[in-house]
Amino acid sequence: MSKEREKTWRSASNAFSHEENRRARLDAFFERFSELVRPVDLKTVSTMGVGDFGMVATVPDLEKLRELVLFCRTIELAWLPLGGASNCLFPDGILGAVLVRLGEPFEEISLEDGLVVCGAGASAAKLLNFSLANDLGGLEILAGLPGTVGGALAGNAGAKDAGLADLAAEIEAVGTDGLPRTLRRGEFKSGYRFLGLPPELEGSVVTRCRLELPRARREETSSKVAELLAARRRSQPMGARSLGCVFKNPPGRSAGELIDLCGLKGREVGGARISPVHANFIVNLGGASSKDVLELAGLARESVLKTHGVVLSLEIKALDRRGRLLFW
Repeated sequence: MSKEREKTWRSASNAFSHEENRRARLDAFFERFSELVRPVDLKTVSTMGVGDFGMVATVPDLEKLRELVLFCRTIELAWLPLGGASNCLFPDGILGAVLVRLGEPFEEISLEDGLVVCGAGASAAKLLNFSLANDLGGLEILAGLPGTVGGALAGNAGAKDAGLADLAAEIEAVGTDGLPRTLRRGEFKSGYRFLGLPPELEGSVVTRCRLELPRARREETSSKVAELLAARRRSQPMGARSLGCVFKNPPGRSAGELIDLCGLKGREVGGARISPVHANFIVNLGGASSKDVLELAGLARESVLKTHGVVLSLEIKALDRRGRLLFW
């Protein structure tokens, strides 16, 4: 661990000097896993460019991941899996939790017994390209998605009502007890932007999956990918810095349309704006804070409830400084 990195870590720890227990936990983690940890400006990690300072621990293998998870549990230090940070709103101020990123061995993709075996650290784009190269279909729903396979599984990301978890025959995960488990179809549930794991795996990190994909000619799937990308470019602010859709679509309705009908397209708070292209996107105009984004999201949610009587639920993962999810 370089002196500069250690100095940065100590600065983060000192930010919680008024919370001695949290500071002690951060220090203990640093001492144990200093070779894995690096300080990060979260603005450079987030696809939206929002956040402050955090610590990222990159785990090289399953055993080190298990060791880290168990240690965090023992000292009661919050940790969160970090994928592509494409739907995670980091807080303003130093993040007092550890972000865990899967290393290169978790990015491998192969074919085994007719199933695609994919590490959770692989990008959604890499998995899509692998399927095209092997004349497999079904993954055109990942076209244009910037995150990792683990994140796409956890949120069942995809297009319209289809998601990646719907195609999974097996999902492997490490629970908060540090134990690896393999779940077969029927042992987990998937739905619209939802992956349901057994209670003992709540808060776990997905490490790998096996996907059952149909055979499909590369040309046909490539055509579907092109159509989906073109549709995204027409209807979404593809070049802007955002976290994708802020809210889940309520049953039978479009969250973006409901927000648009409230007259909120183009509304700004600080450096954040509700996109004039798609009202379910909040974009960073430059210098946006988490507070700006949450204020706009809260305005949209309140307006839709008041005008349409519909409650919108967050699709993005918004964090407080302790690493806790803000649930709406």
